[in-house]
Amino acid sequence: MRVSYSALSSFNQCPLKYKWQYIDRIKVPTTPDLFFGSLVHEVLEFALKNGQIMPLEKSLEFYKRNWKSDVFTNQDDLKICEKDAYESGLEMIRNFYLSYKPDTIQVLSTEKFFEIYWGEHKIVGKIDRIDKLPTGEIEIIDYKTNKKLPHEDDFKYDFQLPLYAWAAQTMFCNNMPLRDANPVARQSQNDMSLREANLNTATWQSNNNACPPIKLTFYYLRFNKQIDPPNYKTLKDLQSYILDTISKIKNSKFEAETSNLCGWCEYLHMCPVGQKFISSKTKESNLKKPSNASANINPDQQSLF
Repeated sequence: MRVSYSALSSFNQCPLKYKWQYIDRIKVPTTPDLFFGSLVHEVLEFALKNGQIMPLEKSLEFYKRNWKSDVFTNQDDLKICEKDAYESGLEMIRNFYLSYKPDTIQVLSTEKFFEIYWGEHKIVGKIDRIDKLPTGEIEIIDYKTNKKLPHEDDFKYDFQLPLYAWAAQTMFCNNMPLRDANPVARQSQNDMSLREANLNTATWQSNNNACPPIKLTFYYLRFNKQIDPPNYKTLKDLQSYILDTISKIKNSKFEAETSNLCGWCEYLHMCPVGQKFISSKTKESNLKKPSNASANINPDQQSLF
């Protein structure tokens, strides 16, 4: 079965969303958040596509040229949202340039597609950026446009890091030139060079002496902050997660599952279950709001109660 991390995550979020997206392949208009994140990624790929960074002016021009206002509705609140998003994107790009140090790294690849053949399954994905550091380490960088920085506990259930480490090992641990590493790696279920131990750092070291250490980095662009996250998962954990999710997919009735993520789902407009859930959450939220009389009390009056 051909799977990706995003497909597995989509199914575990909501089986119905997975069906519509990956089986029925129903196309829907992109959401503002998805559009924004995608465009910022495209700009950074453009900026480094030849291994050398483009002038800032060219990257800003690329950003402005590809901005699509029609993704945002004409409602006043979303127009404000568009203005904030547009300015945030400009700030992220400028800060990225201020922090980029071309003399200390070698960009090996951007938007690197990979395939891992594992038994009867094929795991596919794309890595935002791969650098070679002066220490000889290979750094795998994943760009994030999140509005909040993560808490350490957020990584306890994350399988993206071990998947990237697995992909990096298959790309760089077969005596291949680093610049020309083949993105397609065939690896049997019993031929794993990745260390199967719990790691409490973001650097992965293979048992194969020919393999460089792999450093995993999340780059939170909104805060211009790079995080070397702790990794709580092993390769065995990752493989169990993949097999378990594939088994669930094969036996699924693809029914909707509600969560707080429903509000950001691009299929919400065609999902009665999600709409009902969001409506009930909105009513609950409104009931918890203070009455107008209470809201109009000034701070001095409130302090008397």
